[in-house]
Amino acid sequence: MEDVSFEHTISANLVDDGKLLDLEDKNIGIEELRLLAASEELSGVEQLYLSQNQLCGEAIE
Repeated sequence: MEDVSFEHTISANLVDDGKLLDLEDKNIGIEELRLLAASEELSGVEQLYLSQNQLCGEAIE
């Protein structure tokens, strides 16, 4: 996934005044998960939906 496309995916799915990020079935892999974890702009996110992606339990931990 390209960075621009990833950033667009994030902004398009950030709802509820930035408290909910719904990335269900958005083709999120381990690299995108690392970018999410490192993003200070997403520090206000309280709920994150990641089901139906390319992640397994070990990647999320």
